Amino acid sequence: MCYDVSYRSNLSASFSTLFLANLFAYHLRRITTGFGDIVPLHISETVWCIVSMFVGVIITALTIANIQSLVTSVDAPRLNYQRKMEMIKKYMRYRNLPKGLQDRVLAFYDYQWAKLEGADEQEFLMELPQTLQQQVTNFMCRVSGHLNHCVNACHPKHKPHFPSSTL
Repeated sequence: MCYDVSYRSNLSASFSTLFLANLFAYHLRRITTGFGDIVPLHISETVWCIVSMFVGVIITALTIANIQSLVTSVDAPRLNYQRKMEMIKKYMRYRNLPKGLQDRVLAFYDYQWAKLEGADEQEFLMELPQTLQQQVTNFMCRVSGHLNHCVNACHPKHKPHFPSSTL
């Protein structure tokens, strides 16, 4: 279905002219950039319109891909958590753990996700200089009042040495 434009309605037009006219009409409908009320009148205008349509399609595709990449990267910790949970479920099925124990393990990871949202406390502490590690650990000990939690929060090489009678 071609528009009634002089070079398109001419049956003696060259194959390339007719091909470009039909290619233009196809792309016009495919990407819905117009309804035919404004049409190119010369071959050079038709070529320009087809090229601009291709560029528009490429820009649109790149924009959608970038938005998808942005959304995926924003939710990366959640995606990692879901992957980890799938691996844990597979492991528990493989080891035939009782349903009650599986529920407790999954509840633990759900609780950990709710509190830290994917942040790894050990990794966070290990990235800090030793003095800051000690200050953070001391603060956690004062706030929580649980000595065992504080000892476990320390990096293994920086654990304080307490007499065994105090533990």
